[in-house]
Amino acid sequence: MISKGIPSNRYSLIGLEVDDATSAQLLEIARRHCKLALEHGRAMTTVIRRREVIEEIQSLRLARQNLIQQLKSMLTY
Repeated sequence: MISKGIPSNRYSLIGLEVDDATSAQLLEIARRHCKLALEHGRAMTTVIRRREVIEEIQSLRLARQNLIQQLKSMLTY
């Protein structure tokens, strides 16, 4: 069954033209997010560091959301 709505933490780039600079920014955000997720999952990562990782991931998600919203807002012009 296909979900009719997109969860609020997912953003589609379908139909959007993404320039090279924005594409590079989105890719860097994704890379950093993956590295942080791996760090968070390591047994040796302290509780304090895990909290820092979660905060940084939230910041990355917001940055990604803002970039995508900028792209979508360009469609309305």
